[in-house]
Amino acid sequence: MYKIDKENIMQIFIKLLVLCSTLFLYCCNSDKINGTSDKTIPKPHKLPNKGPNNLQTKTRKPAETRTDTLTAENTITNKPPETRTDTLTAENTITNKPPETRVATLIDDEKQKFDVLINAFNKVIELKLLPDDELQKSQNFLNWIRSKDVQEQKELANAFTLVYDFLKDTKPSQLNNLTLTQLISNTLTCGATNQCNDTYTNIQDIQMFFTNVLKQASFQKDTNAMIFQALKIELLNPHHHGASSLGKKLYERRIRMQLKNDNNRTQAFNFLINAFPQDMYNTIYEILKIAVQHWAYTIMLDSILDHIHTELNKCNGNEAGKNNLAIRIKDYFVKAEQDNTSYTDHNIFNKFKTEVLSDCQK
Repeated sequence: MYKIDKENIMQIFIKLLVLCSTLFLYCCNSDKINGTSDKTIPKPHKLPNKGPNNLQTKTRKPAETRTDTLTAENTITNKPPETRTDTLTAENTITNKPPETRVATLIDDEKQKFDVLINAFNKVIELKLLPDDELQKSQNFLNWIRSKDVQEQKELANAFTLVYDFLKDTKPSQLNNLTLTQLISNTLTCGATNQCNDTYTNIQDIQMFFTNVLKQASFQKDTNAMIFQALKIELLNPHHHGASSLGKKLYERRIRMQLKNDNNRTQAFNFLINAFPQDMYNTIYEILKIAVQHWAYTIMLDSILDHIHTELNKCNGNEAGKNNLAIRIKDYFVKAEQDNTSYTDHNIFNKFKTEVLSDCQK
């Protein structure tokens, strides 16, 4: 038996540590030597642990798996050109509809107006009421407008509304059995041949209107599209040369159309018109004409109508007061005419509200 001191114990301890370390390292590397480490066997139903081993497992995934995953993603995000082309085609089919599906249709009222207008122009050409150059140009235009889309026909029909309604409402009662087309045709024919009788009224006005409108629209116009635009202007504006020949009542009708949604001003306008006897209609006609021609005077006329309505309310139930107001309105404009005051003078409209007052008390 030998003596064990502290130094021997320390040396033994160190040798044991070296031995354990060697065994530990040998055991850790044995799986690489034998290639049977259970670390390569996936553990089912477990999430991978963080650490070096997990990284090693990820890097050992087959390349095919990563390639297939990328291919699948590309299949989803990069759609084939055929699919995108078909989608665009479908959208174009919806947004870019063929002209046939977008063309409007003439309603019965518009078709009737269009037919009346075109038939009247045909009669003007048939009777040769225009110079030769305008006749050929007008005939070409009528052929063109018949072949155009319905939209152009609608615009022309609506532009003709003012004159159409006027002719319809002023048709003699003894000719109610005739359509408006027949009435215009007969009037143009008898006017051209000097064979009219007392049955047909406004002969000169009707003949001058359709003749002058067509002539004015085609004069110095090089294309059918230009004639179309000019014709709409002639039909929409009764103060133009062609429309003014239809009669002074046309201006009155134009203003009534503007006032149709204003009952107060319509009532005042009726009172203003009735204040003038039939033989003095030229006086009120000049006022209406300037109001139709210039928007600024339309506003001034509205101001006069508002004033008349206010004064009429003061005379509610007082017929004598209303009669006196009508006389004062007539005398005011007659005096302006006698003084040779132009109706373009703003003072005629501006002074009306202070000089034309009823004697009724509110």
